[in-house]
Amino acid sequence: SIRMSASWAEKLDCVAQKYAWGKIGTESAVAKILIAANGGNESVVDASAPYAELWMGTHPNGPSKLSASGELLESFLKTERGQRFAGSDVERAFPEGGLPFLLKVLSVQQALSIQAHPDKTLAQQLNANFPDIYKDPNHKPEIAVALTDFEGLCAFRPLEELKSFLSSIPQIREAVGEENARVLEQSTSENCATPLRHAYSH
Repeated sequence: SIRMSASWAEKLDCVAQKYAWGKIGTESAVAKILIAANGGNESVVDASAPYAELWMGTHPNGPSKLSASGELLESFLKTERGQRFAGSDVERAFPEGGLPFLLKVLSVQQALSIQAHPDKTLAQQLNANFPDIYKDPNHKPEIAVALTDFEGLCAFRPLEELKSFLSSIPQIREAVGEENARVLEQSTSENCATPLRHAYSH
């Protein structure tokens, strides 16, 4: 087992994201964590608002702070003491600073929107060219650990079903582009990876 002294622990104030798909008020696990972190004070939660995600990390859209000082976690990790938390390997691999991951707690009431994440190279390009939209240069590989019963879908519909949609639903054909649609219709399960990528990144 790993034993850690109190000097290696830092309490964080973390940001809750109120996306529409989150559970409402104190029904949300995110809201319950916020209440517990504030000594059981339920007034920190809006009973009518959705609480979808709790972010723990250095992402600019929801940066964590040290509770004791109010210092941004990203700033703390650049100090001599803070560097012990992340370690030298992380510092070498991610010289731009911050943490190379974003830990989230999700509390889901309804289906999330479709997401498509860039790889590391594309993420760096998007961040450089459109920093107001793409806030950081990191890719977004994800690992999900279910704390309660949870149902998730990951992948595309069967290829033949996608082809039928392209021929029967004009809006989908328009969204992926005519050329992409034609190439996808001619593809097989063995060679559809590139056509799919082009269609979904159109």
